[in-house]
Amino acid sequence: NQFFVSISNDATIKNLIGDSLYRRIIRAATNKEKFRVYVVIPLLPGFSNVNAVQAVLYFIMRSINKGETSLFQRLIRDGVSNPEEYISFYGMRNWDILMGQLVSI
Repeated sequence: NQFFVSISNDATIKNLIGDSLYRRIIRAATNKEKFRVYVVIPLLPGFSNVNAVQAVLYFIMRSINKGETSLFQRLIRDGVSNPEEYISFYGMRNWDILMGQLVSI
């Protein structure tokens, strides 16, 4: 899964990664276990179509923390006051040398 698009109770999105992470984090929080997930996704989708980029970013944010069915909101609602203790998200970037200087792309 290149992008983190996994919305609970959404008929059009069939990816269950978010639900699996939700259950595992709830279990870790309930049992006071050490558990950590690092999710690395592309910083920006590699599409040239602006509408496609906006759509992917919208669904990524909706999956992670925007709206009541997002992973973070479900965890908070069910007693995990600080989901960042269990899961964090990072944007993957690339680098190159341009005119003798290191640049992030």
